[in-house]
Amino acid sequence: MSDSKSNTSLTSYHKWEIVEAIVLTCVITASIFLIPSSSSFEMEEEFYVSEITGEIVLSTRTSMDALGLHEFDKGAKSSIHLGVQYIESEPCQNCEHPLQGIQINGFVNISDLIDQNDRRGRVEAKLNITYLAEEDSLGFIHKEWFKFHWDAGDLSKFYDIYLEHHPPIWGDSQRFDAAFIDNEPFKETRNGPYVGITDNQADATINGCLPEAFTCSSQSPSDINLTTFKIKNMQRSKVVFEQNWHKYESVTNEGNPIHSLDFMTSVLDVRNKEMPSEFFCPEGLNIQQQQTWQIEGTGIRQIEPLGLWLKALNLPYGTISPQDGLWSEIQSSGGDCGSLIDSYGRQQFSIYIPS
Repeated sequence: MSDSKSNTSLTSYHKWEIVEAIVLTCVITASIFLIPSSSSFEMEEEFYVSEITGEIVLSTRTSMDALGLHEFDKGAKSSIHLGVQYIESEPCQNCEHPLQGIQINGFVNISDLIDQNDRRGRVEAKLNITYLAEEDSLGFIHKEWFKFHWDAGDLSKFYDIYLEHHPPIWGDSQRFDAAFIDNEPFKETRNGPYVGITDNQADATINGCLPEAFTCSSQSPSDINLTTFKIKNMQRSKVVFEQNWHKYESVTNEGNPIHSLDFMTSVLDVRNKEMPSEFFCPEGLNIQQQQTWQIEGTGIRQIEPLGLWLKALNLPYGTISPQDGLWSEIQSSGGDCGSLIDSYGRQQFSIYIPS
């Protein structure tokens, strides 16, 4: 962060909003992107997003806090310039199908930062998001992986997220969502935060409100103003799948609470503390301690970070539908891991936060 006079400390808080913010800062900026599957119908012409530019005004307290900007007034501006690359990988361990996805890379510059002492600053960050999915020939997704790398000095965030679906869910190309009124080439949200999209053949423009801007409407100044540029032809680049998630035996050492995962108690219906159970975390960790709680879930409630935006833009998004099971928080020498398994011992959701 550059400020000629200020040595303001920017404290990072691990909340669910942080995961949303990383997506918000750029992935929602991505526009109308659809990951084609092998089961997709042939179209006359298929266009693919190649570049994303624009501005997001962080007009809500949540959007500022989510990026660690707790000590600054809301209203900072983030300018975005991102490139989109389409990728594929050979099947991972315990995968039956090849993996396909995207990489989003580029720069996000946050300006107009003003703290309580009227000191001003800016943040220059690099963003790297990788998404891969195991999708079968019928268009069902079995597993998903997200890697978020927000490189911004003291504000840097690193997250790895792994999802398994039992049973598999429809891929993005097969989903229908009634949250939007579609009047081609324009569509807008029926309710909730306003999002308006004008989709042209070579580009698309996106305008709208942040998730918690409750008074924002189609008549309000937009918090989000983005343009995406498209290309007609797309080739997938081969990548090597780098991270395998491993099933670990339980660890009896409970230790101290793991505060970096406190946000999950507001996301999951956490109940009684239980004996440590098996859990899923990245392979090769040196496990030091574990705590486990009972989770109650019907599978009906869905947790979708920024799902409204991501659905609107046909971007890949993770959907968690917690079942009854066990939530474990694990500390290792390399970072903290949270793992949710169902009552059959099957993986549902895991998140890893490197230290």
